[in-house]
Amino acid sequence: MSFYSDDTGSYSYDVHEIGVGRTVTHTTGRFYVYVDGKQLYGVQSLRFEEMRDAAGDMRSRDIPSAEVRFVENSCCLPTWWSRSVVVPLDTEVRENSTGTFRDTWVDLPTHFNLFAGRYPAKPKGALTMSGVVGYSYQAETLCPTCTLKAMRANGIKVQKGKPHEGAIRRAAQNLGIDFDDEHSYDSGDFPTPVTEQQCETELTEVPSDKTGTRHAISDERCTGDGCGKWLVLGEKSPSEAALTRYVRDSYELPHALAKTVAGELRRWGLSHPEFIKEENARQAATMFPHDFATVDFRGNSQQVVMFPTPQADGDVCFYCEMLWEEHMFTCDTCGIDIPALTPHRHQVPTKGQCKHPLIPAP
Repeated sequence: MSFYSDDTGSYSYDVHEIGVGRTVTHTTGRFYVYVDGKQLYGVQSLRFEEMRDAAGDMRSRDIPSAEVRFVENSCCLPTWWSRSVVVPLDTEVRENSTGTFRDTWVDLPTHFNLFAGRYPAKPKGALTMSGVVGYSYQAETLCPTCTLKAMRANGIKVQKGKPHEGAIRRAAQNLGIDFDDEHSYDSGDFPTPVTEQQCETELTEVPSDKTGTRHAISDERCTGDGCGKWLVLGEKSPSEAALTRYVRDSYELPHALAKTVAGELRRWGLSHPEFIKEENARQAATMFPHDFATVDFRGNSQQVVMFPTPQADGDVCFYCEMLWEEHMFTCDTCGIDIPALTPHRHQVPTKGQCKHPLIPAP
């Protein structure tokens, strides 16, 4: 790990964005929304435009002090080793699109050519002017590449070297099929288009809340043999390790907790960063025993210190946003899970557990 120092502290360069399932570039921190000079925890992103929109929305709701700051920090160092600089909401955003991703940069007085986030772009050929992202063919929902393979496997001649829609349209013309009228033929005989608006995957494993909200994402996986590519995103979900790193870095969770949270999110069907919201990550974190951590300002309002126990009434955990009393801890000695207010024969002082005298376990 490499460092540099100045009169306000020491910092690490070795912080990088984990986005779209892979390490994409190096940066030295994140963008946060501040109100009245204080950081709003949980309102943070590696992407400037997301925080710009969030701050702009707050200003439209009569919160004029809302602003975006770039906070220079590292997940490898204590949180108080950081400094911040205000990023005006009208800062010019430069971008470069590679066809798969859209990379953005901004210029700040303290950071020239600062990387400001990577966004997934619609891959070439994945979304045409007509909005086609895939096809329904022989009881399968297929991406364009798998559709062409399936057609050729079934003896349908498809011209090579053309965009998928043009090649499929020409094949339909050769077979006397009116491709523009999908009701005139059966998808078991020839592919019918699937548009972005038609894509939806219901998430039945996401725990229900009191409102009974139906959970779904506006995308579908290709069901072709061994493919699994998301039709709208045009790419596969990241590996378990990559998703763990994304959850860890995006929501500032300890690695062990991030790994269990990422696994739970995958079980729910949220296997790609583009589908994960902060509320999903925090909700998953409440389901597993973990250290309590709360943050408090010390001295300069930009300096934040993390504590393993509540410092004031109503302090919630930085990781799951639950009260300390609602926490479940794992005893370091016997390995069992213990509710925070339950007497236990062992002490867990480093995890915020009450220090009871030796009491026989029930």
